[in-house]
Amino acid sequence: MRSGLRLVLAIAFLAACRKDYPTDIPGWVADRIRDCRKPFHRCNGLEILEYAGLGQRWFYFVERDNGSDELYRESAELVCTGQGMFIHEEQCSAVVLDSLHLVRQVWQEK
Repeated sequence: MRSGLRLVLAIAFLAACRKDYPTDIPGWVADRIRDCRKPFHRCNGLEILEYAGLGQRWFYFVERDNGSDELYRESAELVCTGQGMFIHEEQCSAVVLDSLHLVRQVWQEK
């Protein structure tokens, strides 16, 4: 009986440690995901998308529950904030999301 309990605990531990996001993302992106995964912590339906373009790697954070958008360079530099994919945001005129191409979905809060 003891070995069965150990096996169940080992499986539970490994499942809890399993990453549900890619391992090749910058540390600051992984930190934000880990923060959102904490018990009783909500991130407003956060979805993180990776884009490429203009010779750079980009990370697009969108909180689906409140429509808040943020676009970062891989270096963690916040380039744009706003709503609706920055269509009407003056500060984002240098970076048009339409000029970037989607690489992958990095993570989505469930």
